[in-house]
Amino acid sequence: MDVVLTRIRYHIAQQDPPFIRKDTAFRVYSLSYKYGLRKEALQAARSTLAFSPLTIEGLQDDELDMMSGASLHELWKYHKRVGSDLTSSLGEFRLSQVWKTLGVSGCRSLTAASRIPHWLDDYIELMGEYLALFDLTRFHKALSNHIHREGKSGSIGCTPCAQISHDTLHALWEALTTVVNGSITKASR
Repeated sequence: MDVVLTRIRYHIAQQDPPFIRKDTAFRVYSLSYKYGLRKEALQAARSTLAFSPLTIEGLQDDELDMMSGASLHELWKYHKRVGSDLTSSLGEFRLSQVWKTLGVSGCRSLTAASRIPHWLDDYIELMGEYLALFDLTRFHKALSNHIHREGKSGSIGCTPCAQISHDTLHALWEALTTVVNGSITKASR
């Protein structure tokens, strides 16, 4: 049986587009859970994080129809574990001042508590609530909105943030990615 399972996994991994993707995640999770394919169930569960928060109202009827109550409950618990760990890890990230060592501290609009730029703090907070917002485009959009926002005195944007280098932004994104992936990995154990 192990040889057959290995062969099936190999063929599934070779598919283009990938077998487990956003539009198939719930179906694959349900079937994987039903047949005890833990590795595939975890991969599919990770894909469902794009639908955070996971709510009954947010699921389509066909997604609900194919999932057993037990599998839906396990998936919900997985989402909760990821969310709980992510909230904690992002809180530590805010206080770690990683962003400061990357040279992002010249912003005109810093939070009082952690002295982190407001645009970054707001993005991190939203990402902690809705992991689906963890996206490089949304990250850059948050920065762009901050840079181009009109200030109280009529001045435009934040020059220090506009001058953040590509390498610094990349390092900041990589640091956030490490936090998110760490939370997902921890919840998958």
